[in-house]
Amino acid sequence: MQRRDFLKMAAAAVPAGLVTSSTAVYAVAVEPTWIQVWSHRLAIPRLPAALSGLSVVQLSDIHRSDIVSGPFVREAVERVLALQPELVVLTGDFISGDTDCFRLVADELALLAQVAPVFASMGNHDYDHWYRPVAPRLPHGAQLLGEEFARVGIELLVDRGRVVAPRGDAGELEVLGLDDFWHRGFDPTAAFRSLPGTGDAGRARIVLGHNPDAYTAIQDQRFELALFGHTHGGQISLPLFGAPYVPCEDPRFMSGLVDTGRHLVYTNRGLGYNRRVRFGVRPEITHFTLLPA
Repeated sequence: MQRRDFLKMAAAAVPAGLVTSSTAVYAVAVEPTWIQVWSHRLAIPRLPAALSGLSVVQLSDIHRSDIVSGPFVREAVERVLALQPELVVLTGDFISGDTDCFRLVADELALLAQVAPVFASMGNHDYDHWYRPVAPRLPHGAQLLGEEFARVGIELLVDRGRVVAPRGDAGELEVLGLDDFWHRGFDPTAAFRSLPGTGDAGRARIVLGHNPDAYTAIQDQRFELALFGHTHGGQISLPLFGAPYVPCEDPRFMSGLVDTGRHLVYTNRGLGYNRRVRFGVRPEITHFTLLPA
């Protein structure tokens, strides 16, 4: 069963009486817009002392559409700004269906680029086979999104990396953005080759992806932290049972922080949704404070 099919059934079942009416109201009317900030202090090898305490904020799975509104996205941006980020990362699925939403979401995220460097990676919903209506003659999804983001000062990284100095000359780290794992052009090796150094003595590296299943394709590479989204944390998590469905192969990466022994991997629970229902999995903003290991 696909996630959208499960959520469609869940959204229909909620008002049908499978749970109490008060829970139904909460799951449909309250939790989908009740943003939660998750904060983590992470020790990162190779992070220079000059970047100790670096404030990094992640947003994922905005799914801008007619049901994920501009005011909701702008509220999230205000919450991010209050965290005083020095680096902002966005891990895919910016729209759901209507390509006009590329422009809308870029405008709504523009304030972030005025206070910090902002880097983004592609999600599966950002490609043309998800557009409504299907629009094969439109430019490539990465081109559409990349142009809108560039207009407001956000850089889209598609299988390439950048050296970033968030505090000016005080110190550097590397940010790599992966193409979507399900896209035919996915080439993570190209992302790592795009950086100036590949040895173990280089800068700290942060990888931005969308689907955490991409970890299998990069697990032998040298990096310190990988940030993903895609799963929405299941979007519904039932007491005693957990999430009935999560769209990733490795259950470790359903949501939250995982230490694989070699890398730190974090899966954000997402901000938006395709079906307006969340239960036990509030929309997430993630705030990392990075410290030298």
